Amino acid sequence: MKHLLILVAMQAEAQGVIQHFNLVHLGSLGSNLPMQVYAGTIQASNQVYQLTLVTSGQDLRYQVDNIGTEAATLSAFAAIQQFKPDLVLNIGTAGGFADQGASIGTVYLSTNHFIYHGRYVPLAGFCDSVQGNYPALNTDKLAHHLALPQGVISTGNSFKRDESEVTQMKNNQVVAKEMEAAAIAWVCGLSQIPFIAMKSITNLLDHELSSEHQFEKNLYFACRALWNNCIQLIDVFMTPSLTDLFD
Repeated sequence: MKHLLILVAMQAEAQGVIQHFNLVHLGSLGSNLPMQVYAGTIQASNQVYQLTLVTSGQDLRYQVDNIGTEAATLSAFAAIQQFKPDLVLNIGTAGGFADQGASIGTVYLSTNHFIYHGRYVPLAGFCDSVQGNYPALNTDKLAHHLALPQGVISTGNSFKRDESEVTQMKNNQVVAKEMEAAAIAWVCGLSQIPFIAMKSITNLLDHELSSEHQFEKNLYFACRALWNNCIQLIDVFMTPSLTDLFD
């Protein structure tokens, strides 16, 4: 693995990784795209590795980060076409479940598959297709090495807690509810590039406080946990003797 591409929705979720690896801002991903590119190299074990990080940039109309599946899909497609990475990593924050062992700042690695929640099309074939079920890279060895929990990650475009969606997620053993991973997994599948997601919990869906209140309160704490674990994960990627951990 010589070139790692990291896709991140929000600048706040990416900032600690950018600073740690001294990544240089190269500008937008394309002349008409809001996505922002940061890049650098890492020298380890007498080899030079390329690290490229792409954020989804800002919605210029409302001056907020671009979030959700549309930005994630476009960012993944454009970045893969331009940089041709060996591996794609999506990092970010998510909602979780206390009754499945999550607390604020718990960091999960993806496993099994990526799914969508809140997509209901009761037509033969489509009902399965819209739920995604895109295969995830086996992270068992990585999770053991980094002492991280694993679980299914589910993607949607709403912050609202919907009981039918919660039931669907629990039936699918989902540990993290977020807005990008399944969209990126679809693009990576089309491009035949291995994909891993890492998510840090900002809000608990089975907590009495609203998700948005918890998110605003806990974002920085969750991001610090995300950065620390992402840096350790990248160190594994850049260590040839550990490459069997993500084969």
